[in-house]
Amino acid sequence: MKEITSACGAENVVVVLGVCDPEAAKTYAETVTVGDPTFVGPLAGVPLGLPVYHILEPEVIERFEPYMRERLEALRASEKVKSAADVVRKARERSGRRDP
Repeated sequence: MKEITSACGAENVVVVLGVCDPEAAKTYAETVTVGDPTFVGPLAGVPLGLPVYHILEPEVIERFEPYMRERLEALRASEKVKSAADVVRKARERSGRRDP
């Protein structure tokens, strides 16, 4: 991610996560926004400041074709998946990033 961000510029990179586990979603979202929260990976202390979304957030779903939107909306019925999407949204908001 660091190399891609350096090559393309943070303003040209958007991260979309599809992980269903809320704790993993939080770790991944924080890693690409404020840096690796575990301080063990190559992004420890490296705040990339990238906008991050979960694939089941409305802002992402609306960009798909209608037939895919229906399938993605059906996945949102899972409380665990909803929770993962909420965690990603909160991480994005804490980082100060908004829609690209």
